[in-house]
Amino acid sequence: MVTQSGCEDGAIIGRTRRAFHVTPSIDEATGNVDEFATATHCLPVWTMLTSEPVFGFVRADQVTPVGEVYVIPPSPSASLTILVYTCILNRMIARALSQDAVIQAGVELVRREGFSALGIRALAARLEVTPMALYRHVPDGDGLAAAVVEQLLAALPRVSGLGALRARLRGWATAARAGLREYPGFAHYLLLHWFELPAALQTVEELLAACEELGLTGFESVASANPLFTYVIMRVELEESLRGASAMKRKLAGLARSKVPLPRIAANAAEYEVAKVDAHFEFGLELLLDGLARRKRR
Repeated sequence: MVTQSGCEDGAIIGRTRRAFHVTPSIDEATGNVDEFATATHCLPVWTMLTSEPVFGFVRADQVTPVGEVYVIPPSPSASLTILVYTCILNRMIARALSQDAVIQAGVELVRREGFSALGIRALAARLEVTPMALYRHVPDGDGLAAAVVEQLLAALPRVSGLGALRARLRGWATAARAGLREYPGFAHYLLLHWFELPAALQTVEELLAACEELGLTGFESVASANPLFTYVIMRVELEESLRGASAMKRKLAGLARSKVPLPRIAANAAEYEVAKVDAHFEFGLELLLDGLARRKRR
């Protein structure tokens, strides 16, 4: 373990060992952290000398061993050494990463923690690198989000294909719902930003083409495609809200307090006490498809 004495923020620097492809002379031979540390007479450490924890090195002759602990004197030179080697390591980590690896890690972050968790700092923490190591591959947080969104949309199903129209629309809606459910919060983002996203517009284009197969054009085509598109997205958003609020099971507490009779709700109370999201989605989808079929132009 390595600690820093006399530091105003009381920062603690924990020693770590981790393999990287590194270059002691920056652009030449490769090795690992231990070899790099040996070649430069430095100790690998985590430091809080900057605004966030970063991995770096400190010169061995600038620390005092006290049992299992090394104490770094609060001198400008020690701080400078750590910051300099941190910058060097950032460059080495950035070279070891790839843009695709960064984006895929962002996709996984959304899958595990939700779309609202996506950001440079959160992704850097997941990859165990500093935020600066990511800027070689993405310009900023907005650029990261755009790249992840593009990847998520690319994984969603297409409407076009072979087979009967009803089967194609049902297959798209079911698969799209399943895909959106994998990434919490993405349905909400898509609902608010679909008109800015080429891949989402392609889906709408395909839904309009499907409506044309029914002989619907203009207003009727748009008014038929929109309910299908938004039904899938908003059902996913509803399910996320219910799960997030632990409201998948509930009691109709307001029923007993109602000042007017509600006989139909009372008779169907059991249907409301458990959110049957799958069955309700499928039934609602069939209603929409039935409505489209009835609007077909002969």
